[in-house]
Amino acid sequence: RVLVLQADDRDMSPPSDWTDPSQFLRAAAAVNAAWACRHQYTYRVVRHAKGIWRLGAGKRNQSWLKVVAAAEGVLEGFDWIFFLDSDAFINRVQDSLTDMLRECGRWGVKWQLFEGQRKGWNLTSEEDGVPISEASLIASENWNQRHTTVRAANVNAGVWILRSCRKGRALLRDWWEAEEEKWRKYDRKYDFEQGVLNGLVRKNASYRKLIFKVQHPWINGHNAHL
Repeated sequence: RVLVLQADDRDMSPPSDWTDPSQFLRAAAAVNAAWACRHQYTYRVVRHAKGIWRLGAGKRNQSWLKVVAAAEGVLEGFDWIFFLDSDAFINRVQDSLTDMLRECGRWGVKWQLFEGQRKGWNLTSEEDGVPISEASLIASENWNQRHTTVRAANVNAGVWILRSCRKGRALLRDWWEAEEEKWRKYDRKYDFEQGVLNGLVRKNASYRKLIFKVQHPWINGHNAHL
């Protein structure tokens, strides 16, 4: 079972005018819903957190809702959670999730570890990524990773695929519950949940062994999936 997931409290109903740029997010959601229907997946837009997962007024930015929504999907028994930010949409609608995973398995990149400052960093080591068949999370390298000192663990949290296995569930829990004070600033500060995920991955190699990092063009380039 596959859950195609988006999280947004804005109007995500199908657009009344597909040529209206102001309705882009609604158009993107409609494309994703149609793709899910075509491949017999469940499509869902989550607008509010529920129960024990409530964000808490003033405590966490709405961007954290994706982690909450994915956890709810895991609890419902979905095997895969495919999350997309509201500005992302499926490009190659003929391809199933299985097709995507098969292809992106050829686009993996190493984790690169740097030390130093933005204008004077040095590559200190490289680590091979985990094979996609063993990964709990598939995510793209971040769009600006080539211009930052944290290229080692800079993944983009805007589009990712979670395998609902024991390690995948643990990663999701740790992402939500990360307690280091320096990461709590991301509850309300950009780049929110992405900052915490990258903090976890930079700190501990065991998290890097859970994630298959895909080259950025796989999701943002000519003939890309997204």
